[in-house]
Amino acid sequence: MDEDISGSYLDELLTKTGWDSGRFYKVLLSLEMKKVIQTFAGGKISLV
Repeated sequence: MDEDISGSYLDELLTKTGWDSGRFYKVLLSLEMKKVIQTFAGGKISLV
């Protein structure tokens, strides 16, 4: 609903902390993928 608000807030936060948003989303995506893969594998595979 307020995606644009949280989105702009996130961008502002990333700018303040010196994070490149592209890098941030890449890290976030890789963490999500690990979670998805672990769930898909039934948690039998531990990812480092």
